[in-house]
Amino acid sequence: MKIALVSLDQKWEDKKGNQDQCSLISKRISEQFPDIDLIIYPEMTLTGFSVTNEAISEFENNSESIRFFQELSAVTHISHLFGLAVKTTNNQHYNRCCYINENGQMLAQYDKMHTFSFAGENELYSRGNKPEVVEVNGAKIGLSICFDLRFSPLYSYYRKLCDLMVNIANWPDTRRSHWLNLLQSRAIENQAFVVGVNRTGFDGNGLSYEQSSVIYDPLGDMVTPVYSDKESVIYDINLQDVHKVRSIFPFADDLRTELYSSF
Repeated sequence: MKIALVSLDQKWEDKKGNQDQCSLISKRISEQFPDIDLIIYPEMTLTGFSVTNEAISEFENNSESIRFFQELSAVTHISHLFGLAVKTTNNQHYNRCCYINENGQMLAQYDKMHTFSFAGENELYSRGNKPEVVEVNGAKIGLSICFDLRFSPLYSYYRKLCDLMVNIANWPDTRRSHWLNLLQSRAIENQAFVVGVNRTGFDGNGLSYEQSSVIYDPLGDMVTPVYSDKESVIYDINLQDVHKVRSIFPFADDLRTELYSSF
C-alpha cells in the first residue's frame, strides 16, 4: 500500500490559502506517483487547529472544505483523509476527520473523542462517541485525531479490526518526543502500522511545528520512506507484515480483558 503524508505548513485560519497549497501538493503527488492509494493531511487541514470554532466551523451538510476535497479526490483519482471543524443543525461543533475516495465520495467521518481541555477545546467542541474504520483498497484503517493518541483503549479497539491506525494532528514541537513515543507505543502494543501526520510551521499562537510525520511498523520500527520532499513523504508498506508479526509473536493471546475491567 502506498501512502502520502503531507506535513502542511498551514496558513492560520486561511482556507483559500490552504486550498491552494493542498491542490498543488495533491496534484503533484498524483503526477509523480499515480499509484498512490491515499493522501493524508493534518488536523483541521484548511485552518490549522483553532478554538475559534464559530469563525472556522462549517455546516456538515454544506461544507466548503468537504466539497473542495471531493473535487480534488476526483481530479487526482486518489483517496484523501483530511480534517476540519464542523457544526450540526443543533449548533454542536466537532473536530472531524473525513475520508473521501478516489471518485470524490465521502464514505466515512470520525469525530475526535478526546477534546484537548489543556487548550480549551473541550469548552467549544463536543466529543465524538464512536470509533471509525475505513477500508481503502482492502486495507482497514482506524481513524483518530491528535490528543486521542494519549488514550490507548481506542487503539486497542482498532487492533481487533485494523491493519493500520492513523492519527492526524497539530502537535507542537515542544512535545515532539511525546508525539513520536506515543505513536511508536501504539504500534508496538497493537502490532499494527501506526501513521502520524503532523503540520509544520507556526500557528496563530506562535507555537512551532517541525516535520514529524511518520509511520511505525508492527514491531515499532520507523518505516523508511521511498521519497520525501519539503511537504510530503511517500511510503510503501506491506500490510501482510501485520499478520506475520502477530503470528510470530501472539502476545494478544495473554490479554486478560475481563480481569482489567473488574479492578
